Amino acid sequence: MQPIEWARTFCPVFYFTPDSITYPVDIGFYCRHATLCNQKGETLLREGCVTPGVLLREGYNSATNYLQIDPEVHTGQPVALEHVPIYATVTDLGDELLLQYYVIYTWNPGYEICGKHVGDHDFDLEHMSLYVNKAKRKLKRVYFSAHGASQGLWCNPQDCTFDYNTNPPRLEVFVARGSHAHYPKPKTYWRIGCLANDTCRAGSSWSPFVILMDDHTDWNVTDVGFNARYSRAPGKRGFYRHETGKSTSWFKRLCCCCCF
Repeated sequence: MQPIEWARTFCPVFYFTPDSITYPVDIGFYCRHATLCNQKGETLLREGCVTPGVLLREGYNSATNYLQIDPEVHTGQPVALEHVPIYATVTDLGDELLLQYYVIYTWNPGYEICGKHVGDHDFDLEHMSLYVNKAKRKLKRVYFSAHGASQGLWCNPQDCTFDYNTNPPRLEVFVARGSHAHYPKPKTYWRIGCLANDTCRAGSSWSPFVILMDDHTDWNVTDVGFNARYSRAPGKRGFYRHETGKSTSWFKRLCCCCCF
């Protein structure tokens, strides 16, 4: 099979909670509704003028430039979700393939803790990493990303749930309300002394169409900061084409107070 066929065949189906307030967007939508700023917060390109091609061609970089999203589009594209793509890369590792999927949100709502809002930020990039046996065309293991490189979960297929209406069955991913963290089961994952729990439920589903990226795709290689935290594109991150995430335990998830 060609890379795009692998990516389409094993693309997961995503489930959002019934009360979800944010949904994925495509990179064009994000850029159209963003303003390009410098370190002083001054506008360099106004909303409606930003495109991935312009960011790459003009050489804007994360050391001095970032995008600021219009709060009016914080919810994403819930009405047109069937038209929102997921982005993917396919890396040949010999006997197996690494299929990585990338999801973009305009806003990460964060959590309400002791009357204070914490963990909210623009541009939330989430990803999944699937390792597939090429000869058998079977999923071998999967990494569910959540909150950073040390809070995700490595799972074997037997620890996951699948949609058996397709061939091969499609991996099911449950998206936590507010944080967009990925999990293998629809339940509550207790975090940070039960103050910042991740709740997953099988509400609306998203079966995205796949857009294949490579090391030359404009938004994947641009060096601009996609928010005021200077968050970068997938191609600029450590997990790109080589999953570096670690699997956490329920105890560490419950007791860790260092990351939202």
